[in-house]
Amino acid sequence: VEQANICFNQMIVSIDISIGEGNPGAVGICLRGAQGSGAQDVAIDARHGHTGLEGGVGSGGAHLGITVIGGRIGMDLTEAQPAPTIGGITLIGQTEAALRYSGWGGLAAARLDIRPAAGAVAIQGGAVGADDPFRGHLSVVDCTIDCERWNTAVPAIETCKSLCLENVFVRNAATAVRFDGEPLAPGRPNVWTRIASFARPPRRDATMRINRSNMPSRFMRMERS
Repeated sequence: VEQANICFNQMIVSIDISIGEGNPGAVGICLRGAQGSGAQDVAIDARHGHTGLEGGVGSGGAHLGITVIGGRIGMDLTEAQPAPTIGGITLIGQTEAALRYSGWGGLAAARLDIRPAAGAVAIQGGAVGADDPFRGHLSVVDCTIDCERWNTAVPAIETCKSLCLENVFVRNAATAVRFDGEPLAPGRPNVWTRIASFARPPRRDATMRINRSNMPSRFMRMERS
């Protein structure tokens, strides 16, 4: 979308998309928009493509009820309108990252079912504009991340920006969260780890223009079953 800020009430609803063979760089849906925009009740087969859905809708828009199977990236929200929302999302078999976000403000994500391929990150925040204090923040609630198999090198969630997790379940990731290169919330093979609550502000860069001297470095409450 050339002018996403004036992309109002643009909806893609109740369709199935399949990317055919021979299209390794294809994207199923590209929709970055604002008020009233979004994709809903959509299934995308991206096994022969690159990305299922590209672009985030914010400022009153949302992507809801999306299923993406395969592809290198399930949902690429590197570019999004401010404070986008996603919910009821299923991402299966992505080989690079199931969900990637680097947009303006914080992403609100609820009810995610993520099953990445072996070696892929489930959720990646702050990949673009890592030194920009206003991009890439994540808030994830009621989410399951079930990695294809145990991997000691790849975390389930990786970011260097503000991160808030609530009721997030992770399995087969040696590290549930890797924050600015620091492994947090260790996991065990074939054991579900429930992150009841987790909150951490961004890393303390010279570019940050907010005083965090009184803020805790992180808060985390975990359970295993």
